[in-house]
Amino acid sequence: MENALASRTIGSKCVQWYSCIVSRDIEHAVELKVEIDKLIEGKDLDENTLTYYQLVNYRHDLLMEDIQKRLSIPENEIKEEKQSDILLRYMYYFFTGQDEFYKGNYKSAIRLYQLASKLIENVECNLERAEFYHRMGVAYYRLNQYGIAMNYIEESKMVFLEDKEGQEKVLNCDLIIACIHSEVSDYEKADTLFDTAISESSKFPVTKALLLRAKGLNFIRQDKLEEAERVMKQALEIKEHQESYVGYKTKADLANINLRLGREDRGIDLLEEAERYANENDKKEFVAKNLITRNLYVDFNEEKLEEALKFLKGTNITLRYSKWQRK
Repeated sequence: MENALASRTIGSKCVQWYSCIVSRDIEHAVELKVEIDKLIEGKDLDENTLTYYQLVNYRHDLLMEDIQKRLSIPENEIKEEKQSDILLRYMYYFFTGQDEFYKGNYKSAIRLYQLASKLIENVECNLERAEFYHRMGVAYYRLNQYGIAMNYIEESKMVFLEDKEGQEKVLNCDLIIACIHSEVSDYEKADTLFDTAISESSKFPVTKALLLRAKGLNFIRQDKLEEAERVMKQALEIKEHQESYVGYKTKADLANINLRLGREDRGIDLLEEAERYANENDKKEFVAKNLITRNLYVDFNEEKLEEALKFLKGTNITLRYSKWQRK
């Protein structure tokens, strides 16, 4: 009886917790997590409540930018009989899709997102739907399917524009839209979008750093290496970016730029820093990209270069020649 009451109480608290996460109310989300973790201690919860807690806790980790955490719930534990379980299944497919995305398995992420999309009609919160469409758009962007990606991103942006707390989400949508313009060589349009978004991002340091980095990549695609170096350095001046996963990717890009500009000492130092992070955290895509830089500009090795390119081709990642050409 006591455990059944605890399950109902914790389930109700998890609903509140999830609502705070979706609305990005970090302060209350953290408070509720602490409260719920204390309630769970020593309790034998029913399976649905425990699964719901694990899913919301993973979503909380993503909110806190902790992408190193992994979700490990067997799919056969997600039941199908009740309406409440349908929502659990949606969350399971959506969040495990995010887990696959952060591991660099973009095709697998899309497969799981597509399963979640069949159940999204059970999601009543417009902000959560918008978050789902945004994640779908980013995944399709990473697979170079820009038309599909743009449709999802623009759909999510329309919802975030209506939310008084949605400014950062709107900027994240603009980031992807600008990146798509850059990828299809509409560099001037991309640069204008980046500049506008950067000017509106002062309250959001993480997003500002991402925008600066993306603006740098737009310059790299045009072989404007000095300009790219300038904005990449600006991104790394933001402390929230310096030691993040994407921050190390920025360091890798700066390594590539410095080596191409003939600044070998600085380039090698940055490359070694990026390599250590990629290897220690088992970031296979990142490892492969670092290998390309090393085997083009430091220790030229055609065989290892081909191995790295073959790996990235298998993940459907496109490398633009202008960034990797040997000079």
